[in-house]
Amino acid sequence: MAFLTEIKKVFTTTFDLSAMFIKNCKKLLFMDIFLGVSREISQLIITILPSVVIWLCMNRSFGAAIATIAVMVIALTLLKTLIEYIQRDLSDESLHATNSLYYYLNGKNARLDLSDAEDSSRIDEYYNVFDNIYNFSDVHYSIFCVLLSKLLSFAIMSALIIAVDLRLYAIVLLENIIILIINAKKDKLDHEFDEEISKNTKRVKYLSELMDDFEAGRDIRIYNASSMVSDKYANELQSSRKIELKKQRCDFLIELAISLLGLGELFLIYLFAINKYASGGLLLASFVLYVSASKLISSSIAEIVWVAGILHTASIYYDDFEKYLKIEERLRNTGANKPVAGEAAPFIEFRKVSFRYPNQTEYAIKDFSCKIDYGEHIAIVGDNGAGKSTLVKLLLRLYDPTDGEIYFKGKNIKEYDYDSYQSVFAPVFQDYVLNAFSIRENLIFDYNEREGLIKGALEKTGIYNKIIELGLDRPYSRRFSEDGIELSGGEEQRLVISRAYCKNSEVVVLDEPTAAIDPLSERKLFQDVFDGIGNTTSIMISHRMSCSKFSSRIFVMEHGVLAEQGTHRELLNLGGLYASMYRRQAEYYS
Repeated sequence: MAFLTEIKKVFTTTFDLSAMFIKNCKKLLFMDIFLGVSREISQLIITILPSVVIWLCMNRSFGAAIATIAVMVIALTLLKTLIEYIQRDLSDESLHATNSLYYYLNGKNARLDLSDAEDSSRIDEYYNVFDNIYNFSDVHYSIFCVLLSKLLSFAIMSALIIAVDLRLYAIVLLENIIILIINAKKDKLDHEFDEEISKNTKRVKYLSELMDDFEAGRDIRIYNASSMVSDKYANELQSSRKIELKKQRCDFLIELAISLLGLGELFLIYLFAINKYASGGLLLASFVLYVSASKLISSSIAEIVWVAGILHTASIYYDDFEKYLKIEERLRNTGANKPVAGEAAPFIEFRKVSFRYPNQTEYAIKDFSCKIDYGEHIAIVGDNGAGKSTLVKLLLRLYDPTDGEIYFKGKNIKEYDYDSYQSVFAPVFQDYVLNAFSIRENLIFDYNEREGLIKGALEKTGIYNKIIELGLDRPYSRRFSEDGIELSGGEEQRLVISRAYCKNSEVVVLDEPTAAIDPLSERKLFQDVFDGIGNTTSIMISHRMSCSKFSSRIFVMEHGVLAEQGTHRELLNLGGLYASMYRRQAEYYS
């Protein structure tokens, strides 16, 4: 029963993968079949030609023998030319089809819920799938090019062998069935080894990227940590080598067993052929054809068994790929409403929201409630770990609350289409990323309709003249271009805030965007930011107080709880947590 289930799984995988590839490139089917049939016709000509020539020569038909050779050589040359041409085109189309698998995989990874994207086991799954796509990327070739053509050759040669000696045919079949079983076991062992290697590869990639990272390189040099990082890298490579050696030893023993079976088969082919010839059951020409046909049928069966192994391997790794693509996107599979632009009262509302991160017992946010009106400028302040950034993640719906609800324009945010809801916000995170693209692409990505917003966005953050002088199409970072530019920390932050303006969303969210600059520069930047925001609703997160004086209202967080709220003046007069924090930092803004 398990064997039949395995066969069914292989056939299902084969169908799904073939359909996917052919859908992406309809020429693949024609090229695979033509290439396979052409190769097999060439092989059949080469197999049969010696026997035909010997038979003609024995009958003194030398002219016919020469003519036959000439015709076959011309036919083989034409087939060889066509095969080379199709093979080149097929390689290009196959690469395109394989790249589509990476496209699907990375697209899925980008859509995962943040809780899944941050889960270490999910990361391991991703690397395992990514590193093993090649194991099922050529299924279409294996089926339509190799399998179909080898079945054709198998059928023709079987007719010849059965006509001479059925016993040899049975022996050849039995030997290759044994090889098929051995290869199935080998596939499962290889999959287990590859899972180990994939986990190791993730660590090797991290350490390799760490040594190549410009910013990390500063700390590594200053703290003289290069030897430690290099040692860790060497240890991981050594671990990888041990796994690989163990895999190679296992493969060697299996390949040795298969080779011995093949040699035994070859011995039997010649033994039966010589026996038939000696007893007068075969002519010399037939002897040559019999031996060649026996070797060809053995080769065809071996190829068919090899393809069966390839398809079995593909079914194992495609199962991992399919499982990853089927990971539920829980946040996306809820609402369908589109947010309508314009005012609403209340604009944003948290109702008794509590949240704890996956696999954590303590709440990061506890029983948080508030209302934010359209056009308000809200500052959320508190010490590190108070829950400020978690509130932003909940508002942006990177996570759903454990308890309670969040409302936007009177509707639970779960009722909105996920992507449409996120388009409402233009966030700037503390750990923002500027990519090694042009400055223009960093500002608007590939949304050309935002081109007209670039000038205004850069002017609002006071960096327009600087960027125009450098050039919008200049690459950011020297990682890939000597002409690339590097900006100071403050300039980078102004650029990413400009990117938020270019999105032209209803709500701007700034989550500790100025943590890397000094308090006075931060105060000046916040002054420019609030002047640029105008009537756009804004939410600003900081453990510093420089933004609070510019805000309509201030929420003070402590240990995940809303401790205080009010205006700057009201909270100072209250003399509580905010007043204490503000006075502690006031000297830095004098």
